[in-house]
Amino acid sequence: MTLSINDLGAIGGFVGGVGVAISLLYLARQIQQANQSNIAATTHAVSSFFAGLLVQIGENRYVCELLLRLGRGETLEGADQLQFVFILRGQLVAFENYYNQYALGFMDRSGWEARRGIVVEIIAIPSVRAIWDHSLSREHHPAFVQELRLALHQRDQAAV
Repeated sequence: MTLSINDLGAIGGFVGGVGVAISLLYLARQIQQANQSNIAATTHAVSSFFAGLLVQIGENRYVCELLLRLGRGETLEGADQLQFVFILRGQLVAFENYYNQYALGFMDRSGWEARRGIVVEIIAIPSVRAIWDHSLSREHHPAFVQELRLALHQRDQAAV
């Protein structure tokens, strides 16, 4: 059997098409693996940051006393309030970063919800909520603020 040039061209076109399909499948797998690697790296970086933050707070007796006072329902004033506001601002920036990583697909929903639960419990303290409502909520992206407001509302409804 003799193959014509057209037959050989058709076979070559078919083999080339199979090669392209295999290459695309390989590329899709590589992209998926790179995405999983990015998610793991981001999760590790954010978790390490929060772990370090918690250790720093735990090692600072003065800050721990501020948190205990807030937990007892005391209202902070003067330098105590200012120091707490700076700490809270730093934490909220970190939480907003975590939310952005989640919104971009670099964090899973359960990881974000766990962190969201932490920040909601902090903001739910009456004196902290007053600071949040008065000024801090205006310093963050509207989507992040809306996410926290919804979670606070759900928390308030569950408490009733």
